[in-house]
Amino acid sequence: MKKFLLVELVVLISAFFILWASLIILKIVPDDIEINIISVEQEKNIGRLVFDSFYDESDIISNPTLDSAISKISQRLIFGVGKSDYIYQIFVVRDKEINAFALPGGYIIIFSGLIEFTENPTELASIIAHEIGHIELSHVRERLIKEIGLTTSFLILVNDPNIISEVGRIIISTIFDRQQESEADEYSMKLITKCNLDPHSIGVFFKRLMEGEKDYSFLSEFLNTHPSIEKRIKKSLEYKTPDGFQEDSLQIDWDKVKLSFK
Repeated sequence: MKKFLLVELVVLISAFFILWASLIILKIVPDDIEINIISVEQEKNIGRLVFDSFYDESDIISNPTLDSAISKISQRLIFGVGKSDYIYQIFVVRDKEINAFALPGGYIIIFSGLIEFTENPTELASIIAHEIGHIELSHVRERLIKEIGLTTSFLILVNDPNIISEVGRIIISTIFDRQQESEADEYSMKLITKCNLDPHSIGVFFKRLMEGEKDYSFLSEFLNTHPSIEKRIKKSLEYKTPDGFQEDSLQIDWDKVKLSFK
């Protein structure tokens, strides 16, 4: 009897895995699927599983100087966000690529190459604010639904490392569309302004990226996954701050931060 039940369980799990793989490969998920098919709590659970898998495979950087800088930036931004369904956790990974991305549930990953390329902490704050925008505006959850929405419960139930790792790879590699990127930019500039930081920083950052593309071969991929860069730069540089706006710069020794992880 026990042997029979074990065989049935294996068959059931195999069937679910085949269904999951089919949905992922064939992407049989309608574009207009209801976002509530995945709750915020389910998103957090998936985010934790995916992050744990990512953490095990990555070189996470942590030192007092870097941690203090990330904490100061995140505290300023989180205060500006106000009430949220998410508890944001920001990690720095040792990787020369200039990139950052958001995982489900409030996890934000920053590559060390991005920090090295930024000229001041406000530029990094603008990029983090952009990623927060993707989360707060439900872009990350929409992407999650589009990729694995119909198999979410199975994913949480099985908790298979190989499946989790594959889901993480898909989530990380799937780009946001032009509208979502534009909305995240707008969110970033409003949040940065609310935090009394320079909202034009993200435009300055992107402008320098474009100018440096010929010198950094790995920038092409970043620019390809962030559409309409020229329009986004123009929109940022022309962003109007409210009357009486006064910048309160982050007091961080940025050169010291960069040296801390070399």
